[in-house]
Amino acid sequence: MNIKFFKPQNPVLQKYIDCYYFLTNKAGAKKLSYLGFPSHNIYVTTFANAKTKVNGSNLAIKENQNNKVTSLLIVDDEIPGLTTYQGSTTEVTIYFKPLGLNSFLEKNLLHYKKTCISKFLPYNDYNERMQQFFKLKNTQQKISFLENYWLSKLKIFDHPFLHTILADILKAEEAPLKTSELAKKNNISRTTLNRQFALH
Repeated sequence: MNIKFFKPQNPVLQKYIDCYYFLTNKAGAKKLSYLGFPSHNIYVTTFANAKTKVNGSNLAIKENQNNKVTSLLIVDDEIPGLTTYQGSTTEVTIYFKPLGLNSFLEKNLLHYKKTCISKFLPYNDYNERMQQFFKLKNTQQKISFLENYWLSKLKIFDHPFLHTILADILKAEEAPLKTSELAKKNNISRTTLNRQFALH
């Protein structure tokens, strides 16, 4: 299996995307599994010619020469999940920073997140454009294509308090803050805070 990680080259994308990787697995490669642990990141992962099977927080990717793309939204903030690869695989995965993906979505995150691993079709042209992406052979062409595509979808997510609250949470990981403290500091109710977190 070959994995190449990249940081966004475009400075605008650097605000929203932590990194992304291109993964290829050759036909006949041994079955490979790894355990992923909960994190603050949200992932958008897209496969070419693959059949995916989701079981709770576990994901199986199997070779399937169907000339289609499959895209998943992964929000692994609750329990560990096992990912298994079998056969030839071509994949691109984007690690969005907390609240980062929200600035590219037409609707709130909850609209797309049905479970911790959900089918993801954010735009009408997404599958067609990703099929074009997977036909590219040159790495720099892939990077430019991917970054230009996501830049074309940028909307900016402006929220009255979630960015501030998230920054406080990330600073205080060693001594977690209480929901009541966060709500009081931002002059909102705990109910409002919980609802907005669930939504976005």
